[in-house]
Amino acid sequence: MMDAGNDQTDANARMLSSELTLSLVLVTYGARLNLVNQAVRQALLHRCVKSVIIVDNDSTPSIDKSLFDSLDRDRIHVLRQKTNTGSAGGYNTGLSYARNLTQIDYIVLLDDDLIIDQPTVSALLGYIQDNSGCEAVIIPRDDRPDQFASLAAGRAPVIKTNSFHDFHILNWRRLLHRHKPNGSRSRAASKAVPVDYAPYAGMVLSVALVRRAELPDLELYVYCDDYDYLMKLKIAGGYPVLIDSPPLRSIDQSWNQKSGRAPAPFNNAAPVFRVYYSVRNRVAYERRFFVDNYLMYIVNMVAFLVVGSLVSLSQSPVSVRRLRLLATAIKDGWRGNLGRNDEAVRRYT
Repeated sequence: MMDAGNDQTDANARMLSSELTLSLVLVTYGARLNLVNQAVRQALLHRCVKSVIIVDNDSTPSIDKSLFDSLDRDRIHVLRQKTNTGSAGGYNTGLSYARNLTQIDYIVLLDDDLIIDQPTVSALLGYIQDNSGCEAVIIPRDDRPDQFASLAAGRAPVIKTNSFHDFHILNWRRLLHRHKPNGSRSRAASKAVPVDYAPYAGMVLSVALVRRAELPDLELYVYCDDYDYLMKLKIAGGYPVLIDSPPLRSIDQSWNQKSGRAPAPFNNAAPVFRVYYSVRNRVAYERRFFVDNYLMYIVNMVAFLVVGSLVSLSQSPVSVRRLRLLATAIKDGWRGNLGRNDEAVRRYT
């Protein structure tokens, strides 16, 4: 493994000569070949992208280099997983591989349904060159209006100590308005704001930082593992900032943006798989980093469940079965019963 100090020195030298190099890590699963094709082909158009690492989480059909133009195949690396290891396993594998590549300055994390266009790349490289030594940048996404609201306001939301699932009894209105962020851009928008959390997709990390930080936690499997990883980057000395740049372009829609006004966990139509892991892992994450008063945390937990159930009445009352699912997820997260749990998902499906 190369010395992190030398990595940063080399990167700084390339900044001065406008030759920064990127490696993209993209994780895919299921039957999403059409999305992968679009994302990878667009990424390969950029000269600064020296490699695209596709982590194939047991997708069907499997990803193969032969799907791409022969001129591009030398820049494509396919890492096939025998089973779906979730986002935690996928990005763990991709980052492990990318951080050992030579002549790469930064690693860009992408989902298989996000397109990185030339204006986004130009703005990213410009920001890094103007801020020598910046090791962690977050590119906004057009499917995350909360990010534009943060830039417009000049500050990003912070996770309040002892809050539960982003809810604190001292700020209860946030539960009602969490799906109504103002996504409009402001003329006075900040060029960059520090962030407490961010999704994997859009993270741009120096190779030196990735080598210093712990990799994503495999036990979190899927959901909130990205928030947990960002905390590890902070612990390793990274200071992630969300930058005001043209966003990554989404060609799909996230499940939690289809749920309407009520928080997604209380939507009976929200998939059991997603609700279980998102709630369980959020509890485990909060306990690791944000709980210092157990009583206050439990008060916020109960209030969240009560208010969320009441809010859901305006759409479709939350079912007893869904409440039992939430209780199981909370218990497992609190006790640290992590990893893949197919039995719990089957029980409530």
